[in-house]
Amino acid sequence: MTTALETLKIEALISMTTLEITMTTEVKIFSTPDISVDNEVINIRSESAKVKDVLSAASFLVESTSSESFVFVLEFIANVIEKSLPAYEVWLLVGSSAWQSDTRIIRYRGLWGALKLQGVEIPKATDLKDVTVEADGKLKFYGALRLSELPVRSVVDTVLAGYRCYMVALPSDAGADIALSMPWSGIASEDLDFYRLICEVKGLLFKMVGEFDDPERGVVSIGAPILVKQLLSGVKE
Repeated sequence: MTTALETLKIEALISMTTLEITMTTEVKIFSTPDISVDNEVINIRSESAKVKDVLSAASFLVESTSSESFVFVLEFIANVIEKSLPAYEVWLLVGSSAWQSDTRIIRYRGLWGALKLQGVEIPKATDLKDVTVEADGKLKFYGALRLSELPVRSVVDTVLAGYRCYMVALPSDAGADIALSMPWSGIASEDLDFYRLICEVKGLLFKMVGEFDDPERGVVSIGAPILVKQLLSGVKE
């Protein structure tokens, strides 16, 4: 079952070169109480979704094919989290999309060095954490950085660079280490155990959705029913 909460009209101030214009953007918000049943919020094709704790989800979408729509929705979500979950910290989780050869240069660059090499801006003072996973002479990198210290544009650039990313809202006393204790793929049906791990510490996951040719782009939030409901309470404040 999918519940359409409402369509919000938000005034967004967008800077275009030296000219600032005000445009109205509609944010479509939908929710489902149980992601294991058929719904229009998130597609989970996995038997494991039906045998463990119930997870709910809410989507925040705008009709646009531009990467700027991601920027708008992420800024909107950050504002909602601040209102509904004030004691939470928001982190960006970044994972390698493929195994890499175990070479001295790749180890030296690590995750953050590779991102910088691809033009993603990461401020020097940013709180960074990372782990390296090794298997059969190959490497994968996973990391977390606090979003309060990172421009939203850098978040979008990281996702568009092909990394497996989530945003996660965690209680301020939980820290991000728990999120790095299990690797993730970025594919919902493969990451259900990871979702549940985050839920165990009363966290919420946020997955960016919308391919380059999709008419809508935005974010889907996944978590325990009570937390998704609490998140949505911040929409109307």
